[in-house]
Amino acid sequence: RNSRIHTKDLACFAPELRDISFELFATGEVHGTVENLVADELELKTGLNSQIKGKLTIKGLPDTDLTTYELKDADITTNMKDLYQQIPLLEKNIPIDLKALGALHYSGNISAKGYNLQANGQLTTQLGVINANLNLKNIGNQSFTYNIIGNVPSFETDERYYRDWE
Repeated sequence: RNSRIHTKDLACFAPELRDISFELFATGEVHGTVENLVADELELKTGLNSQIKGKLTIKGLPDTDLTTYELKDADITTNMKDLYQQIPLLEKNIPIDLKALGALHYSGNISAKGYNLQANGQLTTQLGVINANLNLKNIGNQSFTYNIIGNVPSFETDERYYRDWE
């Protein structure tokens, strides 16, 4: 309960986090063994406006390549300012000014294993709503692929959100 976690501490278990630096403030109850952890009513806060709530299950540690992560009933809020501070490459590598999205709210389920991630839920932004099933495979590799199935009941876009490549 009421724990403070730094990404540098997590990098011992997930080396891909070694170049990312921020603190998380966590509440909730964690039970189980290292190989089978469950966090009921988990709440993580970071930055000025970011938090993640849900039931987290982690199975398979310490082998992170084979470990399965599931966040059920995810309730995630953030904004691009927080995300750009925590993951600087986002702003550098995406030629769209995502700050125009304003506050972001995601509700749904997320699962990940190795370099693959699946998310099924709804993303609500200042510009509109996206309902989607998202599958990302081989994240960070040249063989990266993605598949998105869903609908956009309302979303507003125009050219003012695009940036020039530098």
